[in-house]
Amino acid sequence: MIKGQKNISLGKLPAAVALAAAAFALSAQAADDYKTVEAVSVTAEALKIDTSTQETPQTVNVINHEELDNKILRKVDDALRYTPGFVNPYGADYDTNWIRMRGFETTTLIDGQTQYKEGYFDTTVEPFGLEAVEVVSGPASSLYGDSQPGGVVNLVTKKPTKTPQHSVTVTAGTQKFIQGGLDISDFASEDGSKRYRLVAMANREDSFVDDVDGWRAYIAPSFTIDISEKTSLTFLASYLKDKKTPSNAFMPAYGIVVPRFGRIIPYGTNYGDPEHDRYDKDQVSFGWEFKHAFNDNVEYKQSFTGKYTDLFMAL
Repeated sequence: MIKGQKNISLGKLPAAVALAAAAFALSAQAADDYKTVEAVSVTAEALKIDTSTQETPQTVNVINHEELDNKILRKVDDALRYTPGFVNPYGADYDTNWIRMRGFETTTLIDGQTQYKEGYFDTTVEPFGLEAVEVVSGPASSLYGDSQPGGVVNLVTKKPTKTPQHSVTVTAGTQKFIQGGLDISDFASEDGSKRYRLVAMANREDSFVDDVDGWRAYIAPSFTIDISEKTSLTFLASYLKDKKTPSNAFMPAYGIVVPRFGRIIPYGTNYGDPEHDRYDKDQVSFGWEFKHAFNDNVEYKQSFTGKYTDLFMAL
């Protein structure tokens, strides 16, 4: 005798068949009501191929211009705060960018070109002049030659658009921060085969550290010529002026988080020498981008950028 065995009544089968038929009819009706919409794909310039980020095995994060515009960005690493794997190990330091991905150093690209960096000596990038920030994390950085193991951060600068646009912005924030910006992109010819863009910005701010302040001015004109439907040439230039009083704002845990001898270091204490600390930088760049599409799958790109930097820093 076998215990636990259950018999299925044949009288219940017609009801089950009826339920299955009803479910099939509902799914067929839903299929008829379903409307197909155009696919939306987001491509990243850093991938070197025109493909959706969902279709690549690499870890890619793209911060578009809308997200950049919605934030008050003083530095590039401010834009990466919500990027998976990113960390800034030094906190508030407005003299340079500190970017770590997955615990390692990263390589910075500007429009696909590798930038030199050694401590404070690097190319200063103004966030107002960026169209997007693309992050390729991890060992995929090996695709870009001599790169850091943390990945690559590609900064896409603003260039002439095929649709005219004009914007003037005024932004304000804490520490007496105020910024004015101008972004104009329009046609230089009636057919739009020649286009220009002018991006300009100026700001000034104090710091949460006493006796620390500074200002920045930035201008970046660009001009695009469509030689043919498949060939274009873009000229790019920029000038940046940074002048500020720098300071090491890295406070010790003992005295800030934990009282030391019953005392707390006052907020904003400056342990530098504001009378002699100085950061003065002039940065000029000029270059071009040439593109030619042989067909829908093969495209040739060539770019050149020359930079000159004059930096005086006393800290």
